[in-house]
Amino acid sequence: MNRISNDFVTIEYDSEKERQTADYYIKLFAKEPEFYKMILNGKTIIHNDELVEVTFTDEKYDFLKILIEQQNKERIVNSILRLEKSKQLHFYEPSMADIYYQIVFLFRDKPSEVDIWQTYYELGYYYYKLTKDFKYLKDYFYDDASLREQAPNIANYLVINMYDELLKEKIIQDRRRESFGHIPENFQEIMKITEYINDVSKEEYSLCDEKTKIPTITDEEFKQLVVGALNYIDSTNKLLEEYKQADKEGRIVLKPAEEGKASNSNCFNIVESDYYFKEEIKVTGYGIELYKKNTIEDVSTFLHEFGHYHYRTNNLSVKNHNEIFSECPSIYYELKTLEFLETMGYSKKEILAIKKMRLENNVLIIMLTLPNIYCLCQNTNKAPEECESEQIKEYINYFIDNYIDDNIVKDTTFFDRAGEITRDNKKVFSMYVSILTKEEIINCLAYIIGTYFSEYAIANLEHKKVLKILNKMKTTKLTLEEVQDMLYSNTSSKEKNSQYVKQK
Repeated sequence: MNRISNDFVTIEYDSEKERQTADYYIKLFAKEPEFYKMILNGKTIIHNDELVEVTFTDEKYDFLKILIEQQNKERIVNSILRLEKSKQLHFYEPSMADIYYQIVFLFRDKPSEVDIWQTYYELGYYYYKLTKDFKYLKDYFYDDASLREQAPNIANYLVINMYDELLKEKIIQDRRRESFGHIPENFQEIMKITEYINDVSKEEYSLCDEKTKIPTITDEEFKQLVVGALNYIDSTNKLLEEYKQADKEGRIVLKPAEEGKASNSNCFNIVESDYYFKEEIKVTGYGIELYKKNTIEDVSTFLHEFGHYHYRTNNLSVKNHNEIFSECPSIYYELKTLEFLETMGYSKKEILAIKKMRLENNVLIIMLTLPNIYCLCQNTNKAPEECESEQIKEYINYFIDNYIDDNIVKDTTFFDRAGEITRDNKKVFSMYVSILTKEEIINCLAYIIGTYFSEYAIANLEHKKVLKILNKMKTTKLTLEEVQDMLYSNTSSKEKNSQYVKQK
């Protein structure tokens, strides 16, 4: 029996082929000795019958040579893990795209027990690449991943220390997703609107009286107010007939609000699925699910969802080209309902108490999007390798001082995990926000654009003109500039609300 050794392992071989393989092992181990010591887990001898088959190549093309070397590495590491009876037998090297997705996923969601294993491994691997510290990898392979709950802390470390690489990956992912939907590229204007909505939302929020209670109503009063609001929005009774038809067909589902469920009221899809045979899911209609609090807030919430229902149902065969405008109809219906409720004798304080949720949501959404919008302003037209991080880091410092509201942000997943609101934590939070993809912030931006459109339209436009613009939004691919032009060119001669007049 022949042997070849380095300072931490001996490899046995008999044949010439085994000698070549053993020699490959030793050369491979020499590239990352500390890593292989960890993988060997104290094993000092690899017997000849434990060697795996590797591919020898004289490939001239670098990318193929690298691919073959990577495949050999995975085979060798996986074989050692089996020999050492590791509970995790699948080794691979995560890509930067993998790490980007895991970091964004962990920021946005609370992973399940199944998901956290892969997240923990991939983050732990890059933690090792940065620090040469194997504690998370060793824990993953040989200690049953007992430290996996530390995955958010690892992600925070990577965001701070790999920010430039993650920013470049964000730009790459944005480019790949440009075909997924129409997103206006005028991010400079979106940023102005976002900052503006933040200012007016905070100003109106400051007028809210914590002592004001939202009036309760009975089921019958709820129906009467819904009918009244529908007639107020559309005096032709077409909306009312649509509501009655939806109710008759069982498309309106009313449930008592459970804790945390009231905010989950929604307009849901009714689908016809032939996925297993044709991989198609066809939307055949919509319905409304409302979690009732038994207050007048139920009326405005219902009309918000009915705004979605009306425009989706009446344009069932039309593809939505304007995701960023998707909340314009629903927020417009919601705010017109508040206007209606005031005509019914409810006080301004009571109406503001209902609107408080919308104002809080505006401020929270702005905290979750503004660094990202600034990043898009700076880097949208640049190649990934040209993207700049210094200006974004400077903006984040400005953002922390001027836009993060401790009272509103405290309930976010990030700060709930962090346990405290400090400047350092705010900085990490803002860095996370800045690297989300355009696709991931489009829903947030839709609420900001929807609020701006609706407030401006109610203050300055005749109701019929607003409905025409809403219909055009659904059926025609529009840019932000085109929507603004429709708003401003249709402004009526009635006295305008100075808050929502176009800024020259």
